[in-house]
Amino acid sequence: MNTKSIPTANINREAAAALVAAALAAAREIGIEIAVAVTDATGTLRAFERADGAPFLTASVAEDKAWTSASFGFPTHVWNDYVTNDPKVAPLAHLPRMVAVHELFSRCCSLESHVC
Repeated sequence: MNTKSIPTANINREAAAALVAAALAAAREIGIEIAVAVTDATGTLRAFERADGAPFLTASVAEDKAWTSASFGFPTHVWNDYVTNDPKVAPLAHLPRMVAVHELFSRCCSLESHVC
């Protein structure tokens, strides 16, 4: 057994595309238009789509939100709890790409930890 590497879960294109479709459908169901980004465990973008009516800034927010989730291994609404409740972690929220979100927003993005 190689002790110099760590096995990492990955997501294929088909699964990433299915997550994007499911997130967009969930957003339509609650009446909002969003951008959705899916990353693998390393934070590398695997799939992305922005609804026609979603503001253009949602694209970078979705990618950064997915990257944040992948970086820490949990959904960004959990990250928000750390940022607001732990003064040792709070300064990290101001780093580029780190995105914490309110739980209301995360409802449409809660399919899996790396989907936003």
